[in-house]
Amino acid sequence: MSGGDKDDPVPFTLPETKAILRLPIVEKQMARRRRIDSRYWDIPYLAGYSKNGGTIYIDRDLSFWNYQGKYIDTDRFLKIHEEIEKALIGALHEAKDHDLQVLLACLRMKSPTDQIYYHCHGVATCVELYAVEMAYGRAGVTAYNRFMKSQVKRAEDERIRRVPGDLDMTPYAGDDAQDRRLRAAMKRAAH
Repeated sequence: MSGGDKDDPVPFTLPETKAILRLPIVEKQMARRRRIDSRYWDIPYLAGYSKNGGTIYIDRDLSFWNYQGKYIDTDRFLKIHEEIEKALIGALHEAKDHDLQVLLACLRMKSPTDQIYYHCHGVATCVELYAVEMAYGRAGVTAYNRFMKSQVKRAEDERIRRVPGDLDMTPYAGDDAQDRRLRAAMKRAAH
């Protein structure tokens, strides 16, 4: 998912995010190489990652962002987001003892299962939007978010036809009706 998805319930500031990304357990996960898969798949919320973290999937229907008369490929911003999100999830699964307690405190989590996705997503969104701001300014961030929201697929959307079988479903683990419908549509479309 990117900055264009549902409102972020756990936002992070840039200083908080920088501190989290400097934790050794997170740096170790960030060092993993990830590749972007071809745009063959239908990925709700625009982007996702494989269970093993080695592949980032970007939705096949994601258009180029038209900003100030230029068509911009947003893959680099989505890749940043997905790499950080998956690295944090991996760090939470790998961390033990003191490292785990520090990571949980930095992410404002009570336990390793405390809405893991939303906390990791908040950090990833902060970095994604910072990258957009550095490239296109504050007005660019507003336009980027508006564009991304226009691109998100919903569970009711019949365009969800091909979902990679190894897609990490952590981002879709919510309990609301939308997430349940989305998981059902994705299950039917898994290859």
